[in-house]
Amino acid sequence: MNNTFIIVTWNNEKQIQQLIDSLTTFEPDSKIIIFDNNSSDSTVNIILKKYKHVRLISSRINVGFARANNIASRLVNTKYLTIINPDTYLETPILAKLIKGFSDSTGIMGVKLINPDGTLQPSIFNFQKPVSIIIEQFRLGKLFPNAVKDKLSPELSKHDHIRSVEWLMGAFLFMKTDFFNEIKGFSEDYFIYSEDMDICYKSYLKEKKVVFRPDIHIVHEGGMSEKQDITKNKSSKLLRSFIIFADKYGFTQNVRTLYLSYSIKRKIIFPAQLFSKRLRKVDRRYRENLQILKDKK
Repeated sequence: MNNTFIIVTWNNEKQIQQLIDSLTTFEPDSKIIIFDNNSSDSTVNIILKKYKHVRLISSRINVGFARANNIASRLVNTKYLTIINPDTYLETPILAKLIKGFSDSTGIMGVKLINPDGTLQPSIFNFQKPVSIIIEQFRLGKLFPNAVKDKLSPELSKHDHIRSVEWLMGAFLFMKTDFFNEIKGFSEDYFIYSEDMDICYKSYLKEKKVVFRPDIHIVHEGGMSEKQDITKNKSSKLLRSFIIFADKYGFTQNVRTLYLSYSIKRKIIFPAQLFSKRLRKVDRRYRENLQILKDKK
């Protein structure tokens, strides 16, 4: 199929075999490159012992998701490459449909992600801008009819038709290798989170479409590596990555909009949090995020 799968691992001994086995079963003509980010479990040993056909890059340090993919991409010599998470797996062949539907106007293509129990996993989103921030922060999308969700809250839409979207979750991204190189791959400004939004924005700047294909699916367990990282909470990491994105692309009102949103939400929950341990934790997270945003301002 003239495709290379790029997988970045970090302590994925419980997931990596299922993914490689599924790729070998359903897309046997594709190449596989794995960049391991200094796993402390048996991930590397499993790959070396069981999968001789896999090209492994074993790093002595964790260089992050973006840089790992970029390094691995230098070894790709196929027309297409596919970024795929280690906690996913295929249930059917996918590449023939993807390639057939890939037009000259396409930059990046993604598929429907489903949870192991068969339920939908939201994977299409709008770029971080003041309007989308307000809708997301106050969960206004739940009030919208389906037609409006498609445009303003795509993560809450039914994910049931082929369409151009603003950005796709990075668990699966399919594109031409030449295009990946043209946009210089993933931005290494991020260590974790928002690399997928950023690369899709670079596709937008090149006037290439980001296309969602719900007629093709893979299973995604989701968040397996991040669950092992207890150094900082996900909320603050996401926030810092959103700030990087805003600075990089000139969305000057994003930080102010986020600051106002968290300030308002703190006021809303303040009376109730006096009687709720859970809400006190939420309030503490809001305060931490407000401090990050205040420091930025």
